[in-house]
Amino acid sequence: MKRVLGVNLALVVAIFFTGSFFAARIGGYLEGWISDPSWQKALIWGGALLLSLPFLIAAYRKLKALSMLLAEMSVKPEMAGRHTQRVRRVIAELIPILSLLVIFLLLAALSASILPTNKLLVLIAVVTAAVAAVLWRWFIRIHTRMQVALLETLDNHKDTPEH
Repeated sequence: MKRVLGVNLALVVAIFFTGSFFAARIGGYLEGWISDPSWQKALIWGGALLLSLPFLIAAYRKLKALSMLLAEMSVKPEMAGRHTQRVRRVIAELIPILSLLVIFLLLAALSASILPTNKLLVLIAVVTAAVAAVLWRWFIRIHTRMQVALLETLDNHKDTPEH
């Protein structure tokens, strides 16, 4: 589970690094349509975020499963009494949300060169949240297919004899 989470987060970081690295070139292509550099940055950063959504959703789901497990193991009925389920639920909800917040802060730091203004960042967050809500299941299916393809590729690579 940790390995899959690490791979997902590494792919997200790679997408944002790529966006930052090619920002000037991408901005050059966008100049014909969008002359304002802050809107160009917003489009690049928002595009990186949208491309990252399958991996971020998968990371959230893994973190959610991990936090539920941690809540079950750490909150004992002897300690919490009749509030055991509520305390476990709070922990199971809080850990993934805080983890994603830390991930987004890390992404903001790593992609500071293409980070849009606060107003545009709020717009991107709202649009991304709407897209994630509408396409949640589709993103899960896409990620599952990519994960299966990666595992098959790695298995095929192990099976082939080296020359």
